[in-house]
Amino acid sequence: MKKRGYLFIFIGVLILLSPLYLVFKPKACDTAGCFEQAAAECKKAKILADDAGKTISEYTIKGKDDEDCILKVEVKEVSSDFSATTRRQFEGKFMLCKIPRNEFSRMKFEAMGGNLDYCSGPLKEAMYDIVVKKLYNLVVKDMSTVLDEIERKL
Repeated sequence: MKKRGYLFIFIGVLILLSPLYLVFKPKACDTAGCFEQAAAECKKAKILADDAGKTISEYTIKGKDDEDCILKVEVKEVSSDFSATTRRQFEGKFMLCKIPRNEFSRMKFEAMGGNLDYCSGPLKEAMYDIVVKKLYNLVVKDMSTVLDEIERKL
């Protein structure tokens, strides 16, 4: 009899809390326009973006924080065209961006998450890691050209 009572209580709590889930659940957008409209008011929304088959990312507007709007960007999937190392470096990584509402409300979808100054998290770190490695390779490549030129002059 006690188990049955606990079951009724559990079901009752679920029934009472389910409307709260519907109220606080982010709106699922299918288009960039829908997401931009939610961004204009910093309302909770979510969209999956496919970047020409290379990556699938989820953008989620989490809501307001003082004068900022919180945007979460998470890489869900990286194409198998990339190396396993690159896929491992980016898949499942996310960053949180605290963007001033007056700026966020005017952004086009393509620009959201693009200004890394407002963002923090493992995805931003992975992006910076790639940029630093590429810059290092460019400097080393140019360094050999410069050294060759100096050697020719001497």
